[in-house]
Amino acid sequence: KKKKEEEKQRLLEMEREAELKAKEAARRKKRKKEKKKKKEKEKEQTKVELPDVQEVMSKEDTNEMEVEGNDDKPKMEEEAKVDGEANDGEMPEDAKLWKKVKSDPTDFDSWVRLASMLEQKDDYGGFRKCLKALLKEYPLCYGYWTKLCELEKRHNHPDRQLKVCEEGIVAAAHCHEMWTYYCCMDFDAKDELLITETRRRFERAAAKVGDDFQAHSFWNKYIAFETQNEEYRRVANIYQRILGTPLSLLDEYYKKFKEFASSRPLNDLLSESESKVFDPKSVEESERQRTEIMSRYDQVYLRTSQIKAAVDVFENRISRAYFHVKEVEATDIANWHSYLDYCEKWTKQDPSRFQPTTKVYERCLVACASYPEFWNRYANFVAAHESEDKAREIFERATKIFTKRQPEAFLEYAFFEEAAGAVDHARQLYKHVLEKVSPGLTEGIINLTNFERRQGDIKLGLDILTKAMGEADDNLASLTVFAATYVRKHCSDEKKAQVFFEEAVKKVPGDLSLWLAYISMETSKLKFGFNEVKELYERALGASSLSEEDTVVLAAHYLEFAANYAKDIKVLRTVQSRFPNVSTLLVFNEKKGQDISSTQTQGQHTVVAQQTAQASQSGQAQPATATATATT
Repeated sequence: KKKKEEEKQRLLEMEREAELKAKEAARRKKRKKEKKKKKEKEKEQTKVELPDVQEVMSKEDTNEMEVEGNDDKPKMEEEAKVDGEANDGEMPEDAKLWKKVKSDPTDFDSWVRLASMLEQKDDYGGFRKCLKALLKEYPLCYGYWTKLCELEKRHNHPDRQLKVCEEGIVAAAHCHEMWTYYCCMDFDAKDELLITETRRRFERAAAKVGDDFQAHSFWNKYIAFETQNEEYRRVANIYQRILGTPLSLLDEYYKKFKEFASSRPLNDLLSESESKVFDPKSVEESERQRTEIMSRYDQVYLRTSQIKAAVDVFENRISRAYFHVKEVEATDIANWHSYLDYCEKWTKQDPSRFQPTTKVYERCLVACASYPEFWNRYANFVAAHESEDKAREIFERATKIFTKRQPEAFLEYAFFEEAAGAVDHARQLYKHVLEKVSPGLTEGIINLTNFERRQGDIKLGLDILTKAMGEADDNLASLTVFAATYVRKHCSDEKKAQVFFEEAVKKVPGDLSLWLAYISMETSKLKFGFNEVKELYERALGASSLSEEDTVVLAAHYLEFAANYAKDIKVLRTVQSRFPNVSTLLVFNEKKGQDISSTQTQGQHTVVAQQTAQASQSGQAQPATATATATT
């Protein structure tokens, strides 16, 4: 009784102390606000501009540093001066690296080198600034989140440490390592309030990453935390939850649970509601209830084992479950797609599997964060099973953070918005791709053209194409081919299509695909002129910029055309005599989708020799003439 009274008194004292601390914190906050307002007023009166040292820092960080005394400001001002001296003598190594990452934020190696250098120098301000900028670009690098937390801890900024950690679990929300660090910040605390707060963190983490296949390190910490606090009923509850989760170490947890259960009183294995009604009349009754409890969890374990066995084949093939800027192995990409196919199929059979499937998607998007194909797939899956708004959230995450420099996610997002009726937003997305992400992108131009056509404005679509062709460089041929098809199909303007081709072949006369598309358009007309097409072939073959390999391929097409459409054998024989060693087998293979490699077209004699070898290997007879080959 005396101990209880002492404990009660101690708790009352702690509560009073916490209340006093809260009041003191509120007063400090109020003073800081007043001080800040006073500073702002003085700035307005004197019109003093802030130094440009803060341009890399966010507004939030600037305000935070002003309030907390700008303890690292002198170092940053010095660094800013160095950054401005691009050509004034030899720059320090860290200044060179700052310049590199500012000009190219995707240069991950330079970020790593800069962070390592500043860490070794123990430059608090510079290292902190570097880590915050790095994590803004690569928010899934949980190792750097923990470095930033430890930095704030070493410099006695517990509030900043907690804030950074909270930001980390939002940015890397499905990273169990990040959550484990967050939960263990006050792991050994004896204060009841901190113990309660740590338990709350563990519960938040369990809901977010507890079902990660490799989350055993998290669960081990949670068990250790409750064990050291002698909360054995909570330990039992943790084990029971684990048995319902297909983890990689499920079998080991089952063995540990059985050992734990056999060593603890029955009351520890019951829930609070069960313990209230638990009143065994004898030892036998108590043991019978223990057996029932163990049997119940044996059944849970067996069901979970079946699920684990089904996903083991996919989980064991994942070679890298964490984020890295290096490309993901092709085998991993294929495995993730197969895993997601399996989960989606399962979800169709059992809608309650939707949430577990989204967890697999989120894990996939840690390792494959830079791959738009997975973001697009995830968004469309969520749109089909949950809502369009949730799908938009996924597209927004992709296009604003992880794939902001890749057009594929924006284009898929635009398709999605158009289908959902958000036409204006879809148009903005297409324009964003062409203005900011990938100017001049052929796919973006074609998609925007077709978008406007679907909105009923064919002329606007044509204007977009015409402007793009005027500014085109490497993609002029592909845009011209599309533009010619566009005006023929949607404007019924054959002459305009011909004008497009004529203008293009003058600019890029050495593009084989352009000539073949032009010729194909002419021969597709119901009544085309043989001589006109023949003249096109002659013009194309006369182009000095056409490569030797492309000349051979074009000659093969010319031979086939003459064989199929010439009314006079003399015309055909004239073409054959010009290209005696060129076979239309090249065209035949091309139509079958085979690769026409440069080794096939290095020279006409080489072509014939290779074709002969190929024919003998496949058991085909080598055609005696071009006409025979064309017929075959």
